Amino acid sequence: MLSCGVAILAWFYGIYEMFATNRMIISSYNLGKKALDFKEPFVCHERSVSVNEMVETENGKFKFIQRNKCLFREKLKLFHLRWHAPFPLKGTLAFQDGMVHVEGRLPLGPTIFMAAWAIGWTSGGIGFGIQEHDFRFASLFILIGWLFLLIMYYMSVPLEKKHFLVVYEEIKQNIRCS
Repeated sequence: MLSCGVAILAWFYGIYEMFATNRMIISSYNLGKKALDFKEPFVCHERSVSVNEMVETENGKFKFIQRNKCLFREKLKLFHLRWHAPFPLKGTLAFQDGMVHVEGRLPLGPTIFMAAWAIGWTSGGIGFGIQEHDFRFASLFILIGWLFLLIMYYMSVPLEKKHFLVVYEEIKQNIRCS
């Protein structure tokens, strides 16, 4: 029962997180498991994009929240035929000493929702096994649920990393240095 409550709260938080990410609220970009984290050279002293200016690219949006810090995400496209996953990465760029530090984080709401779902699925399987004295079926039930979850995660995250890197490349092309 607790996992059901956690799942419902995570679902509502996921809706808030989606809106906060869309509005480029920094707190939503600081939470979540890091899926990508790398640094690469990028020398640019003066940028063509000013602080707090929202810029759209073909596949994403970005906004400098400080002179050396940028938030970005994939653009939400309605009625667009494309494979989407429940884990769209949120990105931050930090420019310092001729380098750019790129971070991509999984959204916290869907991650917690999936964890609560897995716990609830497992609890349901164990409860069924105890009540019906059929631990083979219960084990199979639990295994199928976990396989579903793992397949969804391991198919979704690489897909979202690819989308993330496309948007990152578009940002690099749109930041003109003076």
